[in-house]
Amino acid sequence: SNGALENYCSFSGLVNRYELLTGQKISGTEVFECCAAGDFTAKSLIDELSDYIAMSILNAMMITNPERVIIYGEICEFSHLFLERTKNIVNRQALSVTKVDIEISKIGNQSSLIGAAILGFLLKYPKIEFLPHSKI
Repeated sequence: SNGALENYCSFSGLVNRYELLTGQKISGTEVFECCAAGDFTAKSLIDELSDYIAMSILNAMMITNPERVIIYGEICEFSHLFLERTKNIVNRQALSVTKVDIEISKIGNQSSLIGAAILGFLLKYPKIEFLPHSKI
């Protein structure tokens, strides 16, 4: 019951797909290490990860027109293996008047915790006027 990005663009997704294709159970880190070492299956999975991230960014660009997309999660440690390809796909496929900066999160896996905290805060205080004692 995972989403498509979870199945293709996460450590757990890479591990599951690598095992399905090779019969070998290795960690997400090892999938990236195998890619760097020239393993064809691992390289194919990382290229596929890059393709899916690029497609997701392009879809978001058509709906929300973001200035910046920040990628976070465990895969960020290995961005040198997929980020350039992802950027090239997005730049090639995006409308010529639409540009987006694609970056790797500088706060690592804490991004999801901070996002969850902000969401909780917005549920409690949906508008700024509900914070009468705050100084902004």
